Amino acid sequence: PRTPLLPRLPAGFVVTLPTGATGYAIASTARRRRREVAVLQVLGLTRRQAQATVGWHAAIATLVAVVIGVPLGFAIGRTLWQTLAEDLPIRYVRPDVTLALLAVGGGVVIIAALLALRPARATAREEPATLLRAE
Repeated sequence: PRTPLLPRLPAGFVVTLPTGATGYAIASTARRRRREVAVLQVLGLTRRQAQATVGWHAAIATLVAVVIGVPLGFAIGRTLWQTLAEDLPIRYVRPDVTLALLAVGGGVVIIAALLALRPARATAREEPATLLRAE
């Protein structure tokens, strides 16, 4: 059976909005921290390690989001649906969300890693001397 278009629209919005916000946050943080990374490069940080700094930042931010945000979102959504279902003539069955939690968590980690690739490359490509010269 085909799924109607209406449930797909909010689902697409729920996926697109945080993905864009995550990409923007990673890119803007990499831009803001490029002088600190340049100082570390002058002190001996390699280009590969400079890339890893952006990757680690994205990984830690994603880990916090997955550990706190995803279960909290599921809990709030379940509570709201249960409250709504009590007012409707339907029977509420508590779903098992273990697999969904793992799938969403894994998807978030993969998306964040892909979003961090471009800012990481840009951070590693910049020459420390041009970033640190006196203006």
